[in-house]
Amino acid sequence: MVELVMQEIVPLIALALAGVAGGRFFDFKQGSEKILTHFVLWLAGPSALFLAIQNSSADALLDAGVSVTSLLVFSVTYLGTVLVHRYWLGHAVADGAIAACCTTSMNLIMIGLPISLSVAGDQAGAVVAINALLSLVIFVPVTVALLNPSTPEQGDASSGVGSHIASSLGNPLVIGTLIGLVVLSLHITIPSSIEHTLSLLKEASVPVGMVALGLTVNSIGLHSINREVLLMCGTKMVIVPAIALGAAVLFRLPPAAATALVVLFSCPPALHSYILASEYSTYEQESDGIILLSILISVISIPVFISACQRIWVLS
Repeated sequence: MVELVMQEIVPLIALALAGVAGGRFFDFKQGSEKILTHFVLWLAGPSALFLAIQNSSADALLDAGVSVTSLLVFSVTYLGTVLVHRYWLGHAVADGAIAACCTTSMNLIMIGLPISLSVAGDQAGAVVAINALLSLVIFVPVTVALLNPSTPEQGDASSGVGSHIASSLGNPLVIGTLIGLVVLSLHITIPSSIEHTLSLLKEASVPVGMVALGLTVNSIGLHSINREVLLMCGTKMVIVPAIALGAAVLFRLPPAAATALVVLFSCPPALHSYILASEYSTYEQESDGIILLSILISVISIPVFISACQRIWVLS
């Protein structure tokens, strides 16, 4: 496990810390993190997802067990988080929606994809693609719909969710995933020059993305960490991966898919949870703290869950 931490986790944290240092001590202009994040969102991230799908197989992508298991983990976690915030912590639905976005979202491009591919092999690409679509096309739109309660003039809630789902199809990560699925299903051969260009963009996704992440969390201080943040971090980094592990065992997923699934749900929250919190000015300080603390906890939690997977399943 120590070797895994040193080879896979520490370099990622070091890149994020480089971003933090850059924001504090070097001449990074305000808004630099947005430029780098947009590079990952529009170019590097879609390229990484596209190539990961091409290295996977159609059978892995069409595995209903993986899709059902992922959807179950997403649904249980999201609904549970919203209910806890509404009826136990006494928060508004909007706060619960952001908290649920934090506990269900995953840093796919910078952390989840490279680690799952390293641990579970090329078949992990299919699991990443499935979870990317579930997260971005279903649960992010649900979050936005809860942040924008429908009015009688706007129609019912289902139509609101539907419009947000339609809007999510324009997300570059979704577009890259869908194009990858089409190319793989039609057995289209990618010209080597295009493939090499995409590979170069893919290689930039992790370093640029982690530095951007560091720049983004640079302004987050320890004052944002409170008892509720600790509760949500424990949920995100311990309970949710444990649910994913149990579901993978229950549904008897193939070893590679099961391991990749657990790795993804072990990842810190994606930045879009913080972006939504900032945009709607709700649960902003807490989402800051959840992201910051989850990144630190992931140094230990991800290797622990990978080790648990390796004890349960034998990867070829």
